[in-house]
Amino acid sequence: MKKYLLHVLLGIAYATSTFAQSDKGNIMGSVKDKSGKPVELANIQVEKTAFGTYTDESGKFLLKNIQQGEYTIVAFIIGFEPIKQNVSVKAGETTMISFNLLEKVHKLKEVNITSTGIKGEIKDIPGTVSVIDAKQIQESGAQNIGQIINRVPGVNYLDEDGRGLKPNIGLRGLDPLRNRNILVLMDGKFPIGMTYYGDPASYYMTPIQSVDRIEVIKGASPVLYGGYSVGGVVNMITKKGKYTPETKADVSIGSFNSLNAQLSTGGNNGKLNYMISGLRRQGNGFRDRSKFNVNDFTINLGTRPDSNSEISLYLNGFSEDSETPGGLTQAQYDADPTQSQHTSDQFYSKRFSTALSYKVIYNKYHIFSTSVYGNYFVRDWWIAYKNPTTTGYLRDIHAIGNVSDYNFTKDLFKRKNSLIAGIRIHTDRLDNMSIAGANKESRTGTITANDVNTSFIYEGYIYDEFCITKYLTLAPGIRYSNVSYKRNDFVKKRNDKMNSEAFVYSGGLIYKLFEHSRIYATVSRGFQPPTLNSALNPGNIDAGVDLKPETSMNYEAGFRTDPFNWLSVNASVYRMDFTNKVISESGINKNAGGSYHRGIEAEIELGAWKGISCFANITLQKATFTTGADSGKVLPNAPQQLAASGIRYKFPFENQSLILNVFNNYVGKQYSDSKNTEAGTVDGKNGAVPAYNIMNATLNYNRKHWGVYLNINNLLDEKYFTLRWASWNGIIPSPGRNFIVGAQLKF
Repeated sequence: MKKYLLHVLLGIAYATSTFAQSDKGNIMGSVKDKSGKPVELANIQVEKTAFGTYTDESGKFLLKNIQQGEYTIVAFIIGFEPIKQNVSVKAGETTMISFNLLEKVHKLKEVNITSTGIKGEIKDIPGTVSVIDAKQIQESGAQNIGQIINRVPGVNYLDEDGRGLKPNIGLRGLDPLRNRNILVLMDGKFPIGMTYYGDPASYYMTPIQSVDRIEVIKGASPVLYGGYSVGGVVNMITKKGKYTPETKADVSIGSFNSLNAQLSTGGNNGKLNYMISGLRRQGNGFRDRSKFNVNDFTINLGTRPDSNSEISLYLNGFSEDSETPGGLTQAQYDADPTQSQHTSDQFYSKRFSTALSYKVIYNKYHIFSTSVYGNYFVRDWWIAYKNPTTTGYLRDIHAIGNVSDYNFTKDLFKRKNSLIAGIRIHTDRLDNMSIAGANKESRTGTITANDVNTSFIYEGYIYDEFCITKYLTLAPGIRYSNVSYKRNDFVKKRNDKMNSEAFVYSGGLIYKLFEHSRIYATVSRGFQPPTLNSALNPGNIDAGVDLKPETSMNYEAGFRTDPFNWLSVNASVYRMDFTNKVISESGINKNAGGSYHRGIEAEIELGAWKGISCFANITLQKATFTTGADSGKVLPNAPQQLAASGIRYKFPFENQSLILNVFNNYVGKQYSDSKNTEAGTVDGKNGAVPAYNIMNATLNYNRKHWGVYLNINNLLDEKYFTLRWASWNGIIPSPGRNFIVGAQLKF
């Protein structure tokens, strides 16, 4: 371990040293489509180096301070065929090149997925992958992740408050509440949950305004990602600066007195990449007692000391002050869904996070990267409901970790091979306190609970992709995880601890039928460590019961093809068998539960024809209990049908852009409890959640330096709700028709 840490420190020190500039040159170029129009935001990469950039609005790019030598430059962007050129860089000179891209409708073939560390193209990944790119995010007008992520097949997003402040994302029939059953990463490395394994609940989500693209990897390999990734991984890639420095202001207003304002500036001169952004969101919400304000400030810096190394620094500060309106009884919802029973509840949070990353390409076969990350999260929630007094649930969370990996890409036995080995070391501390206030407005009072909870996790994995033939690739892997928990309870005056470990494995096959078509299959063993509260339950400790990780066997097979410029098709089937699920009996938690998840996902994309393109997807799934009195019942918050569709029309204007998008999302009936109670109870806590269908529309008009947009959400004004939640006293309503109108100005 000491040698490993020394290697990391020496690597960072080496990368930050001063390099001579006399033997370096520049590469300048342009990217156009077949009609000669500039292509903005095309990705420019120098193969086998850390260099890369994006084109500006005139399609131009510049790469500075590149060591003299021979290189291959790749230009690609969603909607076009990728293209390569070989160039020779000479000392003190600028090499000029140009690219002419051919339009290609499908989006899957040329997109690289970064969250595995291998950066494999989607077409060659043995699993189901979806990407929401920068253009889709911009055109959607989404103000939070929830307003766009449900366009991905199989995603069930539960809107907790109509504001998108608390994330609830579910995949493949796993419970969405607070993201407890998926792994959410930033830039492929850094978990954003409250803690990593001890309590993975999320009370924070990276603002969509800071995200360049979203990768959703369903049926993700537990070997590559670890616990809580069985259902899938959501990876958010943050924005980086472009070649041409740009400062942008974006302001919008809308229903319920909403205001969204962002000011950002960024650039990339080949040596330094920077993106600085400040965001303010505020509004009254569509319900009583639902005012909120959110502030977010982000700095993203990157530097390339030479052509083979890169250093990046991420800094973020976030705060939220919001009223929480809670749930409603059935009668209250029927009479007026905008009312609230929680007349004094208030949520406060602050989050400060940072990550320092270093990547070096020792030669064309060896790549090493390491990242140190940390965050501090304060979450104070004061809840009164109908009581004359209030209770404060106060949490302070500290986390720090390191994730490092080594990638070896040299051919073996004259066959392509890519091996990655990595480790993660993570520790976090949760200071938990409950306070009884004297009245509804109290924010101080008597301490009723006070404990300190710590986690220490170390993991290691190895994963390989080996081409057995030029048509068939094998991808095996294995991972070891060790999780330790401790709790010091100052009120109950006891100290408890536990340890849990797991080995998991995976194997994948992908077969190239044609250049445009692949079939794939995977099998893996997954795990989810018990939460700290479950593992250190006093009843468990006193009875000497050690909880084991929940485990699963996972199977998936799929097909993807893009045979024509106007057609892309993807389909997959999956099965997940969970065992050792934690259940509670007589105050003691034990591994005795099970569930069975199976489904079919299919997606088709068509276009572009005379400016029109469209997509549609459907998911048929079923997740049921396999043990206990509820065996055969459907899991809570697991709809059996999901569907999404959209149509996009780009008006044929010159030197300007006018785009209309219409998006529709259907979610089938769900149940709120394990008994599958059909009729709604009087208190609104149990019963079916009826199916709903929501249509949104956006209109975007852009010129070179400015643009305006209009978003209409719930266009048909459907009255619906996505959730019954006993903890929040009933039905959680969703907003009716609402709009946002905004403008952008580029400097």
